[in-house]
Amino acid sequence: MRPRDSALSCLLVPGHADDDPMARALFEAEKGVGRTSPNPAVGAVIVKGGRVLAVGHHRRAGTDHAEKAALKHAKRSVQGATMYVTLEPCDHTGRTGPCTESIIAAGIARVVVAQKDPNPLVNGRGLRRLRRAGLDVEVLARGPHRDRAEALLRPFRTAVVEGRPYFVGKIATTLDGHVAARPGVREALTGPAAWQLVHRLRDHVDAILVGRGTCAVDTPRLTARPKGGRRARHPRRVVLDGRLRLDPGAPVFDGHPADKGPPLVFCTRRAPAARRARLAARGVEVVVADADTVPFDFVREQLHRRQVQTVLVEPGPTLMGTLVEHAALDELFWLRAPKLAGPGGAGAALIGGGPRAVPVGLLPRHHQTLGDDALTVWVRPS
Repeated sequence: MRPRDSALSCLLVPGHADDDPMARALFEAEKGVGRTSPNPAVGAVIVKGGRVLAVGHHRRAGTDHAEKAALKHAKRSVQGATMYVTLEPCDHTGRTGPCTESIIAAGIARVVVAQKDPNPLVNGRGLRRLRRAGLDVEVLARGPHRDRAEALLRPFRTAVVEGRPYFVGKIATTLDGHVAARPGVREALTGPAAWQLVHRLRDHVDAILVGRGTCAVDTPRLTARPKGGRRARHPRRVVLDGRLRLDPGAPVFDGHPADKGPPLVFCTRRAPAARRARLAARGVEVVVADADTVPFDFVREQLHRRQVQTVLVEPGPTLMGTLVEHAALDELFWLRAPKLAGPGGAGAALIGGGPRAVPVGLLPRHHQTLGDDALTVWVRPS
């Protein structure tokens, strides 16, 4: 059973290419998760006479949409065929031309769509264009395939409807809610399976957000190093450091060819100009908030302006408190190690409350064991 509503459920219960055309289209769409921003991840399958003629998915912004990719992959005529697609085909010109025109010109007779496109530029327009051209168009009723398609679309829907990024949190704690066995000491609480999940999460998002404290203690690179066949792309690294106290030579500021963008640091007007200049010289983008502390709403707005659609937050207790205060999390991946920190632990995962306060506004949708560790995925109800 798939975790309901999770936009990243493909990491937990991967799809597979079975005989159901829409299931195959969803499998194709999953290949694009974390690659297509600011566009959605979409998959398409063309079927004729019970035989799959071609499949396709949107690989990244500026390349063919899933429908055009499938049409190009077809080795024989698609005249009279049925196309299954996880999202309504577009009928406007952006970086590429309208998919509706390509579908009509190819002679497709029937189009089965998992869901309408919430983008105001589309939102039913593509369906109407296809129907006017005489195609048989079906939009799936509520069911497992539509639920899965809508879950995959949640980051895109959040961006175009709410005008903000989709925030996914990840925390790891002991069973008694501590983030480390000892304060100020870097150590791995969870095992290899959980470590691999975290790197797969990083590979499926646009940006990763941390606070200064996490960088100071853990000295992380925040890169994606997943195992498997998919070539990793590093998320854009985003750091909140109000007064720029981090060493400009910290590993988190190192550039990588696979980065989705240069490191980004949010600071306040109190940050010394010399430190801003040193970071800028390293290729770091420094964004200054005209305030004494970095407002979270400012961060959210600036990330949206940069077309960051999905953000993975790996927070320390202070940043987690900010996320809870702003009801900012859309999903939370909570890993628990089979350990007890006791009185000497590094404190609760949330400053100002215990672990029970973390999933405010979220509901548990998935439970899974990863080696010796336990994972619970909390999701904001749609």
